[in-house]
Order: sequence, then C-alpha cells, then structure tokens
Amino acid sequence: LRVRVYKGNGVVIPNGPAVTVVGVQPSGALQVELAVASDATSALNTVGIATHDIEVATEGWATTAGMVNDLDTSSYTEGAAIYLSETVAGAYQETRPASPSYEVRMGGVAESDAVTGKLYAELRIISNTHDNSAFFNGAVLEPNSVVVTSNGTTVNVSLNSDAANNKLSL
Repeated sequence: LRVRVYKGNGVVIPNGPAVTVVGVQPSGALQVELAVASDATSALNTVGIATHDIEVATEGWATTAGMVNDLDTSSYTEGAAIYLSETVAGAYQETRPASPSYEVRMGGVAESDAVTGKLYAELRIISNTHDNSAFFNGAVLEPNSVVVTSNGTTVNVSLNSDAANNKLSL
C-alpha cells in the first residue's frame, strides 16, 4: 500500500527514509518531511517509507505496507525489526527507542545488501509513555473501568485504571 506525498521545501527525500506528515496539499497529497522518534508530533504522524527519490516541490509515493526495494540496508541485520530512529531523522535502528521517545516500528529488513536491500514496511506506532509490553499491534491491553455517579442534579463520570501499573488506556 502506498500514499501520495509531496515534498514542499528543503532537500530531496531519497528512496528509503521514514517520512512524517506536516500538512496536506490542495491535490490531497500529504506534505512530508523526515520523521524522528524523539519528537512526538513527528513520530505520531509517521506515515511510511519514501518509495523513490522525491524532489523538492514535487509529488511522490510513500509505502505504508509492503516492500521498498533497492536500498542500502547493509548496516542492518537481515530479518531484524526496525524502529524509527530517535536521533537521526528518516533513519532506523534495530533497538526499541527509550522513553520519552516514541516507539514507531517501521517493519523489518527483508534483505541486507548495499545495493539490492529491501525493507518491509508495516508501521506500528506506540507511545513510550506507556508500558510497551502491554501493547499488541498498536492496541492497548490494559484494563479500565468507568464509574458513573449522580446526586440527582449532577452526573460525574470517571475513568479508572484496573491495571497493575495503574496506567489508563483509551
């Protein structure tokens, strides 16, 4: 799966980096820049992997799910999961980012090679402000309870955590 994107200013986005949405063009294309896990807005708006070089002031494609080919993936382990880098915009790392950065699992390394490398895009965005082990596929598994009380004129609603870590999940 791919989405139409637009590179508004700055420098060319090459084939392969992670991109984040920063706006929408009148054509409906998503305006993108390089994504980074240490910035909440950037991480939470990560949309995919640039599928080819995207020149400044032109539209292109970002892969949201599927294979991205002909990349230099030689610095990654074949078969490894990759996460959005918390230090280098557009880059990846094989370790989960530490809190307060956001865990954005980008997919995995299908082929490790300097010329014919392949990444499999399969985005899962998880905030590291939560207990990441309590997440599965981006869905929160921590239990909550809702308490509704009324004194006849006022209704109060409260959301309470029933989780061992006392974290709320919406």
